[in-house]
Amino acid sequence: MSHPFTVYQCHSCGLRSITAPGYCSRCRSKQSYELIEAEGRGTVFSCTTVYVCEQKWQAEAPYQLAVIECEEGLRVLGRIADSGANPVKIGTSVTLTEVRDGVPFFHIMQG
Repeated sequence: MSHPFTVYQCHSCGLRSITAPGYCSRCRSKQSYELIEAEGRGTVFSCTTVYVCEQKWQAEAPYQLAVIECEEGLRVLGRIADSGANPVKIGTSVTLTEVRDGVPFFHIMQG
């Protein structure tokens, strides 16, 4: 089950962004964003294994960090929650299941 998350979409050109910019980077429209809900599904665009990290994450290292290309066209940096059992590869389908301390956690989709 995916965990929806909120993104910003430009009224003028439809560009989507994780953060609310002062203007659209595509059409330069100012303050023309609306909040929309994204599904939280996508595929792994790039990934790496983290061995050295912030102290608050040390108990969980090593873990996989990945750039996820969401179905809505966004790229999001997040953690692969179940990577120990199933190492993630580029092109793997994932779904957002939680956001912890501002970090999105994705699980590998089965099937």
